[in-house]
Amino acid sequence: TRDRPDRKSNEGAPDRPPSAPLVVSRRRDFVVENAHRASHHRIRRSPSVDHLIQLDEKRKSDFRDYKRGSVPKYLVSRQERWAREDEERRANAPDPLCPPGHVLMAKSEQASTLRMLEKSKGDMLKQLQALPVGSDSLRVRTRQGELESKLVEIDDAIKVFSRPKVFVKDE
Repeated sequence: TRDRPDRKSNEGAPDRPPSAPLVVSRRRDFVVENAHRASHHRIRRSPSVDHLIQLDEKRKSDFRDYKRGSVPKYLVSRQERWAREDEERRANAPDPLCPPGHVLMAKSEQASTLRMLEKSKGDMLKQLQALPVGSDSLRVRTRQGELESKLVEIDDAIKVFSRPKVFVKDE
């Protein structure tokens, strides 16, 4: 058997004559085959059990891959829309402090009226200071009373027009 290198040597096999047919008796190792098949074998389950397992795996992967801490886009757009609608509603709503039959005075008109009142207050103070101090005549006392009452009216008007909102009667 050593003179023919193309044939496999069977150690432990009895020598046979070269004319005898070649019968290779190979012993199968069933333990190794079964272990190999068991490691590559998928457990067969009913389709419903397979489906439940797939659903469970999908749910777990969705939960694991879910992006936490961010608000979905559709909710952000709804919140923006609600904020815009709320602003429009507030802008178009009448002022709850406005009495019936009155309107809110414009800021520019309010400022110009306040400047005019300050100027007239200054004029009244100059006239009051121009009155003679030593003379106690009736004319001086009545003029002084008139100027002081006008100053009180002007001070009250300045208080009114210094407020953040001034309402005037609607025309």
